[in-house]
Amino acid sequence: MITNSILYAAEFSCMITKIPAGITPAFFLQNFKRNYIMLEKIYFYLSKLYKKTDKKKSKHYFVKYLKLKINSINKPKTSVYDALIMEKIKNSCFKEKKIEKGIIAYNKTLNPIFYNILKNRTRNVNFILPDYISNYYKYLWKCEDLQNKVLFIFDYFSGFGDFIMYARYIPIIIKQAKKIIIEVNENLYDLYKYNFPNAEIILQKFEEYKNYDYTYHHELFLNLQKNLEHFPFPEGYLTVNPVLIEKFKPLFKTTKKKIGIFYESNSIINKHRSLKTKEILPLLENRNFEFYSLSKDPPDDLPINIINLSSHIKNANDTAAIMKNLDLVISTDSFPVHLAGALGIKAFLMLPYDSDWRWFNDIHKTAWYNSVTIFKQKSPNNWQDVIQHIKFAL
Repeated sequence: MITNSILYAAEFSCMITKIPAGITPAFFLQNFKRNYIMLEKIYFYLSKLYKKTDKKKSKHYFVKYLKLKINSINKPKTSVYDALIMEKIKNSCFKEKKIEKGIIAYNKTLNPIFYNILKNRTRNVNFILPDYISNYYKYLWKCEDLQNKVLFIFDYFSGFGDFIMYARYIPIIIKQAKKIIIEVNENLYDLYKYNFPNAEIILQKFEEYKNYDYTYHHELFLNLQKNLEHFPFPEGYLTVNPVLIEKFKPLFKTTKKKIGIFYESNSIINKHRSLKTKEILPLLENRNFEFYSLSKDPPDDLPINIINLSSHIKNANDTAAIMKNLDLVISTDSFPVHLAGALGIKAFLMLPYDSDWRWFNDIHKTAWYNSVTIFKQKSPNNWQDVIQHIKFAL
């Protein structure tokens, strides 16, 4: 049976591959019909070629293509085409909460070549993993007994929001291992150092670390999940040093309700998740609230009635302490909403119509964080309804 997950993934693959000029259905059928190695590509092209002229034939070849694609799921993936399709299969399966199929697709992509391809194609950056990462992959932890073992957690692939979301599993692993070593970016160093005193937190210096028995990285923690309905510590699992919270308190002397807001991202991959300044202006009309920007690099056209805190934010620890002084956080699908949820702070998530897999098809609440409420677009690129619903909720 062809599932919606696989259909969605294959549909995505059609968008990233161009048909060579002069190629016709007859060409494929005459020249490559008996070449089994080429069949998967042939069926894919045929489906694309017939898409406008004969939808029935297009669907026929599309299904043939899908069956071959599904059967090849266990093969190593190293090409651009296969790396992207496997990533889409993983995301689509997870989004439908089909954890077993998603884990299979994900685990089969665990190699440095795949990540180089994925980073460069999806994020439009010149990203090359260090050569020594190959050594880390040779020792990936596969849920073996960690007693008297050292586990090294590295991650060159995830955003800060991913780090925060998967940090919920660290206390669980700490209890199992002799020692946990976690390599993090300087932005997260102080926050991790305070919250995980029983782990050794080291700065990411792009130098090979060698003193370990097993390695791991954050998204692999999904291997510990039996389902995608319930997650550890949805009530919150991070804290902030009270001294730091007090340090920022003088910034919030207003008697109004204090709302932190994050609506625009500079990351290429997050552009579809972002709002333009003009789109959030209706939120600012209510004079009963004081709004504060949670961005380290706010947009140039930041409204004057949003207080710019960027000069006070040096790292994630500062952001967390600032949030502890707020009544509410309003954020797009980015680092701030994960941090608020991990701290147990009330937050409104502004979610695009084509949202990331981790929010599944949930409309209002999320199993990741009890304190987060979802406000999702009803149609692509339409933030107006989202803003209106948040205004009503305020």
